Amino acid sequence: MSRRLHLWLSLPLLPALAGTLALCSVPGAPGAEAASRVFVFAHSRGDSRVYGYQMDSRGKLKQLPNSPFNGGDDGGAFLGQCQSIAYSAKRKLLFVGGLTGLSVMRVATSGNLTRIPQEPVGGGDTVSTGVVELRNSTFVYAVDYDANAVRGYRVSSNGSLTPVPGEPIATLNGPASMAVSRDKLYIVNEANKTVSAFKVQANGSLVEAPGSPYAVGTNPASLVFSAQVSADFKYLMVPDDENAVVQVFLINADASLSPVVGSPFDGAGITAGAGTAGKTKLYAAYDAGEEGSNVVIFKQGRTGALQMLGAPKDLGMVAQAGAWDPTGKLLVLGDDEIDVIQTYKVSTTNGNLVRADSKTAIMDGLNALLVVKR
Repeated sequence: MSRRLHLWLSLPLLPALAGTLALCSVPGAPGAEAASRVFVFAHSRGDSRVYGYQMDSRGKLKQLPNSPFNGGDDGGAFLGQCQSIAYSAKRKLLFVGGLTGLSVMRVATSGNLTRIPQEPVGGGDTVSTGVVELRNSTFVYAVDYDANAVRGYRVSSNGSLTPVPGEPIATLNGPASMAVSRDKLYIVNEANKTVSAFKVQANGSLVEAPGSPYAVGTNPASLVFSAQVSADFKYLMVPDDENAVVQVFLINADASLSPVVGSPFDGAGITAGAGTAGKTKLYAAYDAGEEGSNVVIFKQGRTGALQMLGAPKDLGMVAQAGAWDPTGKLLVLGDDEIDVIQTYKVSTTNGNLVRADSKTAIMDGLNALLVVKR
């Protein structure tokens, strides 16, 4: 990925984040459990800080007391969203990518982040991360841009990382981002406009899918650097920055990809995309220009086809990262040009957006927004 400002959004939404908010229980009642909380984490990779907020069902944000948290790295030069943080629902751990590898932070029920005392693992420029939970095992994967490789680690209960067999996998070409679909891993190679597909094995090793890498550029002018997985894990969306279209692929059992009927879909001038969210099947795509950001909301049908809901919306901000809440009705956007994190209520019928909240966050290179249910 070129070291210029990439204005784009990427969000794979896993089942751990896709459920509705739990109902409040009565403290002390037999069998009662604490109500789930929803947190928003924003990674300011330039200065290696993670901002944290608690978000309520109305989209209101409350900054956590110790936010921003030290990400444990020296920061890095990459700007724009690279999905540089990932969460393990099983281990309650946040993985933070940086200039010298992966750092690990424990997520408390309060949302507070505590860095596990170890040096960043991997030693490479980690621009994107992803978590795979297989039965009792947790694996985290990191895109090493400088090495043109993906690195994989088994995660222990104490947060320590052990390399998986065969890592690093050095089969990439300018890897820019990663998307995870259960036991499948997809990496967008910006340099040659392809997507590399892998099936995760029981020991965490990776087997490349038949036909991988897949060409995703629609013409020589294409610029592709992000991908998103639908909430039902059936489809992979790859927006084309220069041609303002979104390509959609069916995800097969062996991790191979097949274009859906009608792909690519017109993006109405947008240049980048955020992922499908929850049961609402919404997909948000963004035109992140220097003067503002148009947002287009799509509905995804049973065959994976995208249908635009209403006209593009001008939010008057440069949306450099985005995420959906667990219900799929709240969209969170970040802008490090004007240093804000904003939430929007999204209509599932016409795609209209109404701002719910806005908080100041002094960021240096916003690389990721992540919504966590804890």
